[in-house]
Amino acid sequence: MAKKEQDIVKQAHKHFSESVEVCNESVLKALEDVEFAFAEDGQWQEDLRKKRKGQPCYTYNKVAGVVDRVIGQMRQNRPRIKVVGVEDSDKELAEIYTGLIKNIENTSDAAQAYDWAFMYAVTGGYGVFRIITDYSDPTSFDQEIKFVKGKNPFSYYYDPM
Repeated sequence: MAKKEQDIVKQAHKHFSESVEVCNESVLKALEDVEFAFAEDGQWQEDLRKKRKGQPCYTYNKVAGVVDRVIGQMRQNRPRIKVVGVEDSDKELAEIYTGLIKNIENTSDAAQAYDWAFMYAVTGGYGVFRIITDYSDPTSFDQEIKFVKGKNPFSYYYDPM
């Protein structure tokens, strides 16, 4: 690798380390919350389970029901992106952009990405979806904008700045 490329990689490693350092504690707590909400035995601490010496450890998960209720409310009032013009002359352009974004949301099934991100945001505080570009077909140079769900929100790190 050239010296310039090595400097870029070194800088990227430095930024990633800073991001992990800043976000690590909150990400671990969010992961713990998600496990508590969805895991069947995630609501028992390991030391308490050991003290019970093989006795049943029943779990009455009331959290999952509340999460489902909140997600259901969000599905009834779906979030939408709306562009707002600053001046009167921008209003027509803002309506055009809003229509284009709505079309992108509909063609890329953005509702699924929103639902997935919202579920993790409700249970752990971290919900992510991605906006990507992809070729419309393998023989074309035309690209389409798509909303894609972030499969594992804990594999994304945020810029601490």
